[in-house]
Amino acid sequence: LHFWLKTFLWLKPKVERGKSLESETKNLEEKMASNDEEQTVKVANDPWDVSFPESTELSFSERDGPGKATYIVIQVGKVVCVFGLLYLFIISLGLMGSAFKIIGGPSAGAVFRNNEIFDNPLAGLVLGILATVLVQSSSTSTSIIITMTAAGLMEVKNAIPMIMGANIGTSVTNTIVSVGQIGNKDEYRRAFAGATVHDCFNILTVLVLLPIEATTGILRHLAAALVAAFGITDDQEKGTKVDFLKVITKPVTSRLVQVDKKLVTKVAQESDPEKLEKLMKSSMIVNSQSKSSHMFMDTPMDDSTAGFLLLAISLVLLSTCLILLVTTLQSVFRGRAALWMKSLLNLEFKSVPGVADYVLILFGAGITILMQSSSITTSTLTPLVGIGLIKLEKMFPFTVGANIGTTVTGILSALAGSNIATGMTVALSHLLFNLLGTLIWFPVPFMRRVPLGMAKLNGNLAAEWKFFPIIYLIVVFGLLPLTFFLLSLAGVAVVASVGTIMILGMIAVVTILTLRLKRPSLLPESLKADPAWMPNSLKVNPVEPATDEGTTQMSSADLGSGKWWQGTWGWGMG
Repeated sequence: LHFWLKTFLWLKPKVERGKSLESETKNLEEKMASNDEEQTVKVANDPWDVSFPESTELSFSERDGPGKATYIVIQVGKVVCVFGLLYLFIISLGLMGSAFKIIGGPSAGAVFRNNEIFDNPLAGLVLGILATVLVQSSSTSTSIIITMTAAGLMEVKNAIPMIMGANIGTSVTNTIVSVGQIGNKDEYRRAFAGATVHDCFNILTVLVLLPIEATTGILRHLAAALVAAFGITDDQEKGTKVDFLKVITKPVTSRLVQVDKKLVTKVAQESDPEKLEKLMKSSMIVNSQSKSSHMFMDTPMDDSTAGFLLLAISLVLLSTCLILLVTTLQSVFRGRAALWMKSLLNLEFKSVPGVADYVLILFGAGITILMQSSSITTSTLTPLVGIGLIKLEKMFPFTVGANIGTTVTGILSALAGSNIATGMTVALSHLLFNLLGTLIWFPVPFMRRVPLGMAKLNGNLAAEWKFFPIIYLIVVFGLLPLTFFLLSLAGVAVVASVGTIMILGMIAVVTILTLRLKRPSLLPESLKADPAWMPNSLKVNPVEPATDEGTTQMSSADLGSGKWWQGTWGWGMG
């Protein structure tokens, strides 16, 4: 363009050449600047894709000797700080789980005692959700269900809906963690979407497989066939269960608080009324002198007071660790490190598109098997989605892998218990549930867009309504399961009638919202209205938002390059 412009100007008279050259060059520069601005706006207006297009940071080979030494010391210090904060973050999750166990008390085991309710698959599902939310651990609730089934206190067909409920309930932890990024609008949007893609996947899988399982028992029959094929019997010798995560966290958590986890199982299994009454009055806090001492030993507080105090402490620690972890990660993953880490976490093989997603599934499953907790895997990755290091589309395979990996905990519990064949039937049903859910919602791009679209909608609503995640947590993990549980107590007829009306109402709302966003032309004018109170993400004609301080714009990978001190500061404050 410059060549032809100069050639054209050379043919003009010499008197006009200087003015024309200056004028044309200025117009060309303005046009190029305008194009650059349009491209920058396009990037900035997409809150789901945080780009790190360039870095002015020197490569390691370009640094001199002292510069290399300084760089290594700073980076090693930052990485140590990240692992230290991550360790405290995991401990805070453990404390929060212990707090919920203490608050729930032995009554968490009492919910498993009513076998008549278990005959209703919907009641079993919501009991699984409520029990898992109460103890903040699907591993605990799943282990109780497997133990009770192996002991003959529950039938396999009744245990499977409860396992499905535990799958939904376990996603409450990373949803709570996402609220920690409420300070930045776009980070909040991405973090909440990254957390709720777990919820959406589990809920959609239950909506498909629960009716099929209730009518055909396909999961139960397939699991029983696998147990028979592997030659597993009830009189087989017990194995041992190893929890790697407890090995590294127990030295700290055992000094803070100790919870009698076996008390819940004892309450669920006890048949003697007198012994049951005594167990119900027992404290969840370990006060035995045979155990090592901890902060809450011989406390004058009752379980409720101690539980809420521990919950407050754990939430403060969780929030503090999360904020400092995100701040330190932003300091660590900048410059060339940001470009490298983003390409690693958003793995893609150009020669074979799509294969990388399955590698990420295996990675997510492996980390979860190692940590023995899907909640810790997804809760650790959620802040990385918030700051833009992991795309939402890549968080989905991590989540699917974590769902598959967490079933290993149930398998180990079955191997370590009595009546191994019966326990393994339930554990393998859990594995098959997650594998079939993956086959339904992951391989086909059209199907994969459903949970991803739901998660993006949740993220947009969170960005526009700051308190939407709090309402979401209360409704999805509290009010809805509790409502369906109370309906199940009234009898099958009430559940069938009222439940059908509620489900049809929710389907109608979802259908209308989907048509408003995708095909508004199919709706009547009355359903295409955009009232002022409606969030922008649900409007048929959304208003273009003005750029505000909450919008994240990363035009450089060197974000926070002058904040090398944040790693040390973050560790010290943690």
